[in-house]
Amino acid sequence: MGLLSLILLIFSEPTLAESDAETFADMFAAELLFPIATAQRFYDRLRNISAPGKLILEMQRIATEFVVSPVTVLSQMNRLADRHGVSGWDVDIHPATSNFNKQFADVNRTVFGTEHPSAKTFISIAGQTFNTLFYDMLRVYLRDTGKQSSFVQRVLNINPLDAKSLHQTLVAGETEDPA
Repeated sequence: MGLLSLILLIFSEPTLAESDAETFADMFAAELLFPIATAQRFYDRLRNISAPGKLILEMQRIATEFVVSPVTVLSQMNRLADRHGVSGWDVDIHPATSNFNKQFADVNRTVFGTEHPSAKTFISIAGQTFNTLFYDMLRVYLRDTGKQSSFVQRVLNINPLDAKSLHQTLVAGETEDPA
């Protein structure tokens, strides 16, 4: 079974609690973007910082280097602390993360050229920009299983209207040349 099939199976399982699915998605994304093996390189340095403000600044520096959220850095560091059998960091990083995020361009505008791309444009450009077959595989899965837009909503954690639009576009097999 391929990784995407496994992920789709996990998200489609009706007994999977929403919080479990969200936890899985968060951990999957964190491991993909800032793996534990990479986080380990910074663990000892962060352990030696006792001042919360300096700790948050260092986590922001690491986040900038790896183009991830400081929340992702904190999450991975806390997973490492747990593996080491010690308590993790108990810092409120969310206000600093809000300020941190302001230095980066909005993803929709940067990638799609607009705040609200059509489903066709979104699928086409996302597939090309991120060099992924995810939407092609999702299209096949939806057609083969007959899953409805609520499945797309749950898997992608998007609002019902966007899920319906993506679902309709995927099932219809519509594509758009982003050029």
